[in-house]
Amino acid sequence: MTDSTAINGNTTLGEKASGYNRVLKPGQSTQKKFEQLMSSVQDKVEKLAQEVSERGYFKNKGEADWLFENNTNPNLKVSIDASNLTVNISDGDGWFIDKERGGKTAWGETGNGETFNSDFQIHGTVAVNKSNEQSRILTEKYDFDMKSWKTHAMRNIKTLIAKPAGGHGTPYYIEYRGTPNVK
Repeated sequence: MTDSTAINGNTTLGEKASGYNRVLKPGQSTQKKFEQLMSSVQDKVEKLAQEVSERGYFKNKGEADWLFENNTNPNLKVSIDASNLTVNISDGDGWFIDKERGGKTAWGETGNGETFNSDFQIHGTVAVNKSNEQSRILTEKYDFDMKSWKTHAMRNIKTLIAKPAGGHGTPYYIEYRGTPNVK
């Protein structure tokens, strides 16, 4: 009996192995197949990023996380309509003169300051620049980076809670267009 013979109706290891090889075209290497699969996934990432940008918002945190977990392009950009967001400027930080961008800049939490608000779960703490009485949210990275625990402990805890279960991904940029509601 050979390893490709079924015993009592069960598939043998040899049959399983030959079945796996059928996903490859004749002469195609596993590396080539892997590259094709990754290219296909990135095409889906790019398509979703385009849809989100046209819509102007993420439907939910899962959508933002899926982009992070499946993206391979470190220059990927998503454009969000900031007029749909509320940013609460924390009293402790306040506005500071921003010589680099002009005007004043402050850090604030999105989503009315509610930790479990979907806007906050996606956008978190953002930088708002105010120049000529117009406010705008500065471009941010969706990346789950950690700051100094000594000065940003609460922020880091919120970041750890919000991090996707898989934990790994390629950061992408969120560009904000329009004027946010600033409180």
